[in-house]
Amino acid sequence: YRKGGSLFDTGKAPQVPEKVLGEVLPDMSYLGLLEGDEKVAEIYSSRGCYNACSFCSIRAMNGKGIRAMPKKSLQNLIESISQQYQPKKIAFSDDNFMFRRGRLDDIREVVMKYGMMIKFQSRADDVLRYVGEIIRNRDIISLVSIGAESFSESQLRRWKKHVHAWENIRAIRILSEHNIPVRPYFMFVDPETTHEELKENFRAYLRLPLFEGKI
Repeated sequence: YRKGGSLFDTGKAPQVPEKVLGEVLPDMSYLGLLEGDEKVAEIYSSRGCYNACSFCSIRAMNGKGIRAMPKKSLQNLIESISQQYQPKKIAFSDDNFMFRRGRLDDIREVVMKYGMMIKFQSRADDVLRYVGEIIRNRDIISLVSIGAESFSESQLRRWKKHVHAWENIRAIRILSEHNIPVRPYFMFVDPETTHEELKENFRAYLRLPLFEGKI
């Protein structure tokens, strides 16, 4: 901040300890202004990502690795939000929701108790790694967003994505085959993109089932 013509840097604030995450109920009074399917509560159950894609600021903002709420804290948070605000859906804003096994199984009971649906974002390789759990819980999932970015191997390597094009394609296909709504996100172009990379992307794009994609 600026004071008296000088700039001051307060440094980074300390991170909230994991053991107290979920103990404070966020103010979601805005939900009272919404109706029906629009009544969506957005929450974070974890922060950070284990990867370090070249285009992403997550690691700079949240540090290395992933900090997640303890299982019981997350269950209590969903329970409290449901009782107080009665949302139709829970939208997890986590950078990579499916970073470990059990993420969906941990919350299934409380989500079903209040008749809600959930949506979340995950990497394609984690969708494949935990696909059994995702399919098993598809009745509570309204949408899975995937940061696919590209179907070009050279682009994925350049962006240090550490995911292969076939993994992006396979994750989208499997979710579609099991009637799980999927929304891949793409960034087909950067300053170094070649005509061949664009052709690779659109050839793969046109072979896939219809989905709600974002570019």
